[in-house]
Amino acid sequence: MMIYFIFAAFLAGFLLSIICKRLNFFKVAINEYLIWIGFPLLVYTSLEKLDIGFNKFLLAGALYYIISNIIVYKLIGLTNFPDKKKSSLLLSAVYSNTAYVGIPIAFSLFGVIGASLMAVLTVISAALHYSIGIYFSNKYIGRGGSEYAILEVIKFPLFWGLIVATLLAKLINYNPDWLISFSKLPVYLSPFLIGMTLHIKNIDSLYLWGFFLRFFASPLIALIILAIFPLDTNERLIILLASLLPSALANTSLAIKFKFDEEFTSGFASFSTAIFLAGLTFLKLLKFY
Repeated sequence: MMIYFIFAAFLAGFLLSIICKRLNFFKVAINEYLIWIGFPLLVYTSLEKLDIGFNKFLLAGALYYIISNIIVYKLIGLTNFPDKKKSSLLLSAVYSNTAYVGIPIAFSLFGVIGASLMAVLTVISAALHYSIGIYFSNKYIGRGGSEYAILEVIKFPLFWGLIVATLLAKLINYNPDWLISFSKLPVYLSPFLIGMTLHIKNIDSLYLWGFFLRFFASPLIALIILAIFPLDTNERLIILLASLLPSALANTSLAIKFKFDEEFTSGFASFSTAIFLAGLTFLKLLKFY
């Protein structure tokens, strides 16, 4: 049932953007809430039921993102796209929305253990997103290095929010029901915000490359990683689900910060989310009937 509400929130945001054009204040307010409060809080409450430690799942998840980053970086380097578009394409193709879309979908499909595993993968993804993701995306435009990437990571609020969320999840064993309910607000605010940023336009070759890398190459890399690691069924399905999720909302913030192609990054996040949610809703309806 949650999947239908998420899709409804996305459609509501899209319809509102058509009816009302002056939405910048609300977009900024929602985005700031998600970065500073919503994202860390959702991860924190999702990690509550899971004992976090180093294991094969962590290693497999980290290797999936590292290998994906390197392969996609090399593939995009073969194209003739402008450097800023290459940078945006790399982030959009590799790093998916494991938090706002991944955690609720994992909970809907696999229950509490699924949401907890996706939250762990979110922490892994974010750590690599704001380190090697920043490093490789800036290499296209000849800017920065390892020191530059590290300095930018420690300035990013989401990085510190995830650290705090993970530490609190380890230290606190109980959360009141109202906090758990409140933490689910980003699950609907995020697709609502993405819906507001969706603008119908021509799908050019850059979008086609993005769809190919996001929905074909990434799952293929995940399947190869999963063939190597002897994980249990839930762990395998969570990594595979993460490889199929739409582009992360945080990619747009990074594109703005580093002056990449903001329009494409935002547009691709919206389009990939629309495709994913529509497809998932359609599959759920088929199952229902």
